[in-house]
Amino acid sequence: MNKRASIVGLLLPAAAALAQPITITQSTIPDLVNVGSSVACATDPAVTPQQTDENGFIRSFDLTQFLTAGNDLQITSIDFGVEAAVHPDTFQTVTVNLFVDPAPASPIVYTGLQLVSSYTVLVFDSQEVIVNAPLTTPVQVCGKSTLVVEVTTPDYTTLFPTENALFFIGSNPFGQTAPSFIRAPGCGAANPTDLASLSFPNMHICMSVNGNQVASTMCTAGPCYADCDTSGTLNIFDYICYGNEYASGTSYADCDGSGSLNIFDYICYGNEYAAGCP
Repeated sequence: MNKRASIVGLLLPAAAALAQPITITQSTIPDLVNVGSSVACATDPAVTPQQTDENGFIRSFDLTQFLTAGNDLQITSIDFGVEAAVHPDTFQTVTVNLFVDPAPASPIVYTGLQLVSSYTVLVFDSQEVIVNAPLTTPVQVCGKSTLVVEVTTPDYTTLFPTENALFFIGSNPFGQTAPSFIRAPGCGAANPTDLASLSFPNMHICMSVNGNQVASTMCTAGPCYADCDTSGTLNIFDYICYGNEYASGTSYADCDGSGSLNIFDYICYGNEYAAGCP
């Protein structure tokens, strides 16, 4: 039997979607540290030696503003600026915390944040540098969530009361698309506080999140639909999460599967919540 031949293209199996590298930042110029732009909770700079108290320098990223719909963020490293780092050992351990904010529409409540990763990086005595802090194991977060990144150092006023020991995050006044925050319990800021509200509107923290856009696997509610924020427990944050999904018009919010969003979806979600999780 003769086979008829024709000119055709080569048919290959569909390739798996590749991770798309991405850098997320709210800084207009994220890699330029400006001397004198940063503040911290610290002892009087006119009195030596000087120490900084416990400080957390924070940014909050609404990932929907950066990612393509249907993707999650796989975080591989954090970049942050250092205006000044001084330590008796000539280096210090800085902690990087990654959180998901389950109630992003409200002021940030530090104890309400959900920790997804915490790791340390060595910072040597330096000025006006950008530090890259890689994660040993990348962390993936839902692309519809709000990622909160904190760079924090301990209370050196207690640890080194007679020596110079300080850390000032790097910043500049050249613009940002969202606020910079500080957490400084020793100076009355137990929760992250917008630096502009503390009369430091030009302290724009230099910070970037590096990683990859990957196909979403973290945003599904899984076997328990009512657990909107996927925390593993049902609480008021799930209602807040559902309200945000509804306001954004996502498919998740279409609880009754009608194809349109209305009061019946809220009733449906309330029933799912009342039924609880397996």
